[in-house]
Amino acid sequence: MVTAVRSFFKYNDLPLGHIPEVRAYVRYHNRDIDKKEIADILSVSHPRDRAFFAFMAQSGLRPTTLCKLRFKHIQRDFSSDTVPCQIDVPREIAKGKYQGYFTFIGPEAFRYLRNYLKTRDQLQPESYLFTKHGTEDPTTYSNMSIRFRKTALKLRKKGILQFTQEAIRKPSEIRLYSLRKFFRKYANQAGFEFVQFWMGHVVKAGQEEERAAFTIEEN
Repeated sequence: MVTAVRSFFKYNDLPLGHIPEVRAYVRYHNRDIDKKEIADILSVSHPRDRAFFAFMAQSGLRPTTLCKLRFKHIQRDFSSDTVPCQIDVPREIAKGKYQGYFTFIGPEAFRYLRNYLKTRDQLQPESYLFTKHGTEDPTTYSNMSIRFRKTALKLRKKGILQFTQEAIRKPSEIRLYSLRKFFRKYANQAGFEFVQFWMGHVVKAGQEEERAAFTIEEN
């Protein structure tokens, strides 16, 4: 509505005084996803998707960042079978590009990732970690989100998962970002500062950078 008023005054070349700025407030009603539900989803997922979903749940990485990861970002620990396996996220692929950081994956995600990478040929340090099937091009957030949604819907039809969706084209209670929310919930035992660092947040005076201007639960 504010944009419409401004447009009207500008089009008619009329003076306009101060208009208070409006802050966006977006709330997605996604509920917590539990360990059994994640296990159910992983059990029917293809190797790449299984590794991606487990990776997200155990590292807290954003799916967009995960799609940009290359083998070199995990190569040191992965090649030596070190678990927890450290994931280095350089500044250039971090959200906002404010700073680089690191996080970890546990034995389950490590095992799924190893099984998936066995299906790949000629893996090099610069190779993307997760690629589109049959190519060396990186997969995308939208593709992985669709894969997660289809898997969840398949399990709902079988009566294995129970969740709702308010309307068509609206986010359902269980979605790809639920895996990041799962990480936040269980990693909180390590302390606020550690969790925010592992999730790639910039924290100022006890407030998360991602919530300073907006309240968006999916982050």
